[in-house]
Amino acid sequence: MRRQTGMTLGLWLLAGLLALPLLLWQGQAQPLTLETRNGAATIRFSATPDRVLFPAQCIGVAWQAEGIQAIYVNGRGSVGAGTAEVCPVDNIPFLNIVLQSGEEARYELPVQRLYQQPLVIVVWGVLLLMLGLALYRTVGAPGVIVLAVVVIFAPMLRSQMNLVNDYIDHNMFAAIAIADPSKLPPHFLYHILIIGLTQLFPGMNLDNAGFWVMLVAYCLTGLLTYALLRRLSDGKGRPLLLGGLALGMMLIGPLGTLESSVAAIYPNIYHNPTIGLMKPLALATLLALLPFLTNEARLAGWRVGVLALLTVLVTLAKPNFTMALAPAAALLLPVAWWLDRRIQWLALLLGVLLPAGAVLLWQYLFLFNASSTSAALGGGGAQLVFAPFEFYTVSGVDPLALVVNLLLSLGLPLVVYGLYFAAARREIGLNVAWLLFLIAQTQAYLFNERPQIGSGNLTWGGQIALYILMLVSLGYGLKWEQRDWRTALWALVFAAHLVTQVLRLV
Repeated sequence: MRRQTGMTLGLWLLAGLLALPLLLWQGQAQPLTLETRNGAATIRFSATPDRVLFPAQCIGVAWQAEGIQAIYVNGRGSVGAGTAEVCPVDNIPFLNIVLQSGEEARYELPVQRLYQQPLVIVVWGVLLLMLGLALYRTVGAPGVIVLAVVVIFAPMLRSQMNLVNDYIDHNMFAAIAIADPSKLPPHFLYHILIIGLTQLFPGMNLDNAGFWVMLVAYCLTGLLTYALLRRLSDGKGRPLLLGGLALGMMLIGPLGTLESSVAAIYPNIYHNPTIGLMKPLALATLLALLPFLTNEARLAGWRVGVLALLTVLVTLAKPNFTMALAPAAALLLPVAWWLDRRIQWLALLLGVLLPAGAVLLWQYLFLFNASSTSAALGGGGAQLVFAPFEFYTVSGVDPLALVVNLLLSLGLPLVVYGLYFAAARREIGLNVAWLLFLIAQTQAYLFNERPQIGSGNLTWGGQIALYILMLVSLGYGLKWEQRDWRTALWALVFAAHLVTQVLRLV
C-alpha cells in the first residue's frame, strides 16, 4: 500500500515539475503592440500576453482606430476603440479595417503559439501522460476521462464559441434577456446558467461563461456515458477500455453521407450549446429511468423525485429528447407486455409523464402563439405543422439519399440487434432506446416549424436519440460479447463509425 501511494505521489510530483518550464515560458510574456497609419487612418492594436501555451488560451486585446468607416475584431463588428478578450484557436488576433475610401486593410498581431513548437509539444505530451497516470491511480478511469475531454474538446468548444452562429446567437439571447427576461427562449437553461455565472463572477463575459458551462457539460457527458456503459455491460470490460469507448462515443458519427449531410443523423453535434447541455441531462435521465424499467429499484419517493427533476431540467435545456421520451413512456405498456416484463408504472407517471407534459405544454403555449416575446423568434410567433419531409425537401435531399443516410447512421445499432436478435428482442433497455429513436426521427420526418422551414429544429431529437441508441447498443454488445466473429464484426462497425467522423472533423 505504501509503495502504491508513493508511486502515485511521485507521478503527481513529476507532473508538477513538468509544468514548471511551461510556467516559465509563459512568465516571459510581454505586451505586443502595433501602431501604424494608413492614409488618414491611425490604428493602434495591442495584445497581452504575446504568447499562448495551448489552443484556445485567452488573451486581452485593445484597439483604437480613427479616420475609418468600420472595424472588425477577429471577425466581429466593433466600435473604433475598445478592449476584449479573444481566445484564438487556428488564427492570431486580427483587425479588419474599412477605410474612408472604402478600401479594406487587415492587421495581425504575431502572437506566439508555443504549442506548435516541438519542445513544447514534447513537454505537454509527457505532462499529460503523467497527469493521466496520476489521475488513474487516484480516482480511476473517470479522472482520465475528464482529462481527455478537456484536452480534446476545450479547443473545439472555444473555436465554436468564437465563430459559430448558434453559440453567438444563444449568447446574444442571454445578453438580451439580462435587460428583459421575457425575451428568453422556452428552453432557457443554458441562458440562465451563463447569466448566473456572469453575476457570480463580474469579470466574466457571456462567451467565457458559455465556454465553462459547455466544458462541464462535455465532462459530464463523458462520465455519464462511461457509467451507462458499465451498467449496461454488467461490468464487463476493463475500466480503461470502457473509458476509451466512452470517449469514442463522444466522437462517433455516421458511417458516411450520401449527397447531402443534412440527410444524415449525427449522434454528436458540436455547434449548438443547447443540445450540448441537453445531452448529459438526457443520459442522467436515462440512468435514473433504467432501474424502473428493469424493476430493479423500489418505488422510493426520492428516486421518483430525482427522475422528475431531471425530466424538467432536460426539457428546459432543449425539449426534443423529452418530446420522444414522453410518448415512449406512454407506449411502454405494450412493449413491456411483448417482452413479458414488469415495470414501475407509477414512477413513469410521476417521474416522466406528468413533469414532461407540464413543461412541454408551457413551452408550446409560450412559443407557438402570435404574441410570443422570445428573442429566438425575433419577437414573432411560430407554428408547428404537419408537413411530411418538408425540411428535407427544402434542403434539397433526394428520397433515396434520405434512406441511404438513415441506414449509414444506424450501422452499429442494426448490426448489434441483428447479431444478437434472440437476446436483443427481450432486453427492455435496448428496445426502449429503439423506440425513442423511432419516435424522435418520425417527428423530424413528419413535422416542421413555420416560418422557419429550413431551420431543422425538429431534427435535434433524432440526434440525441441516436446517441442513446448507439450507446445502449454498444453496452449490450459488450455484455453479450464472446470474443467470436460477432464481437469482431460489431467492433469493426463501431471503429468505422469513429474513424469516418474523426476524418470528417479534421
